[in-house]
Amino acid sequence: MGEDYPSETFRVLQNNEIKKYGEYRTQRLVLSAYDALVKAAPATQDLADGQWQGTIADETDVRLLLQAVLKRMRTPSNANEVRAAFLFAAQPHLLSRHLVGPAKAEWERLVGNAATLPVSQNIPTLSARPLHHFGTSQAMLAARGVWRTDPVTGKVDRGAAIYENPLPPWAEGRADFAWHALQDIDLSASTTTASLTQEERTFIAQSAAA
Repeated sequence: MGEDYPSETFRVLQNNEIKKYGEYRTQRLVLSAYDALVKAAPATQDLADGQWQGTIADETDVRLLLQAVLKRMRTPSNANEVRAAFLFAAQPHLLSRHLVGPAKAEWERLVGNAATLPVSQNIPTLSARPLHHFGTSQAMLAARGVWRTDPVTGKVDRGAAIYENPLPPWAEGRADFAWHALQDIDLSASTTTASLTQEERTFIAQSAAA
């Protein structure tokens, strides 16, 4: 609205802090705390074993999980990050190979047997049926204003409708854990152990075209 707009939020606080500290200190501290919150590992120590177990069986499951990923990301993100987070949350055994130590043990504790399948076992199933569901879910969320794409940057953002309906704990939990794990996974590298397998790359490419 410009500097002369009469109802700027916290204008008095901002002016007073700039005079006293030479900066808008409250803004810096709040943004710093928010950044730390976004980067922090999910608190899962009080959750029961198998809290997030189950399979992604139909379009409703896919849509709920995709919406949970969008809700978790909090800031505009690359579309492939969204697809990768969904893939790892939907197929827990794929994320397991990217985890080590306590994070791997905690993921497997919460998700159950689905986290310990052979890496290549479910990719064909995922690429056939849920891949179609992914495209349908993305279109539905876009129509509701939940999935938004910036035409300039191409990044994905979430709309206000993200909060209209409650999400099941298993979806929010998996999405939170998978999104945090992506911080240590290189989506572009092809030679490191932290990179994606060819099957994972194939799903991301196919889901982009779904």
